[in-house]
Amino acid sequence: MPRSFPRPRIRPSLRALTCAVLFLPSPPAALAWNGAGHRLVAAIAWQHLDPAARGEAVRLLRHHPDWLRWSAGNAGLDDSGRSAFIAASTWADELRRTAPRHEHSPAKADGSAVLDPADGSAHGDWHYLNRPLDARGRLHSGTLGGNLDQALEQLPRVLADPTQSDLRRAHALAWLIHLVGDAHQPLHTVTRLNPDGDDAGGNGLTIHDPSHPRLTQQSLHAWWDDRPGPPWLRGDKLLSRAARLDEATPATPQRTPIEWLREAQQLARTVAYRDLGSEPITLDDAYRSAAQRTADRQIVAAGRRLATWLDALLLIR
Repeated sequence: MPRSFPRPRIRPSLRALTCAVLFLPSPPAALAWNGAGHRLVAAIAWQHLDPAARGEAVRLLRHHPDWLRWSAGNAGLDDSGRSAFIAASTWADELRRTAPRHEHSPAKADGSAVLDPADGSAHGDWHYLNRPLDARGRLHSGTLGGNLDQALEQLPRVLADPTQSDLRRAHALAWLIHLVGDAHQPLHTVTRLNPDGDDAGGNGLTIHDPSHPRLTQQSLHAWWDDRPGPPWLRGDKLLSRAARLDEATPATPQRTPIEWLREAQQLARTVAYRDLGSEPITLDDAYRSAAQRTADRQIVAAGRRLATWLDALLLIR
């Protein structure tokens, strides 16, 4: 989660802590769910989409500059459409590696962000919302940066507006396929306060996982990003895992995007940060099991909710 504090919306009681945070060195930014996580969300959403919504999504994605790359190597509209829909899920993170990085979205007079999905910028601040969580596990009101909530409010308006160009709507769709996944990653919705400032959603908190085959030491945020599976998971193996997760997960209430964020914030409080203590932190079997169950449920919830939302946005009559 990038370190960014555009016009922080905070309570007076947090002002002193925020001033300290603003002058801390920034730890390396982590992405949200890894590539496998976002592709799993998209694959599950595709299976739940109304056929007419699938067709409209594919029609719009054909206007995206990356359509040919996304749909390459697939025969037939259904295969190429599904391939492009799933590939579009990681496009926003690819932008963060290649495009100009604007961590502070321009603001309107009322302080709300101005979001242009087709301006070609990386918009790191769209991927997260830093709600403060103190050392006692209490969530504070306000934020210490991030515009994920505003992105989930404004981008659907672009997508559902037939007066917008198909190019802008295609970009809005690709952003939403990705950001719905981000909204369900608990560490993209909070940042834990500490005496020196905060830990940037776990990016600044080092953990030790003796069971990890390669990276026994990494940030808590990066460790959570990899819960869905290896980042190279694609193709039939990806589809099979998506189907297994979907089948094994009970029904998911739809709720609203703001409620999704609140759910994820509570999971950050009760699962991701629970009983971690201070560094050095070693993750035990109980923590790993709880985290995996939570991540699996969140991936499926994101996919199902994305499908229901796109049905409503793309099939407006």
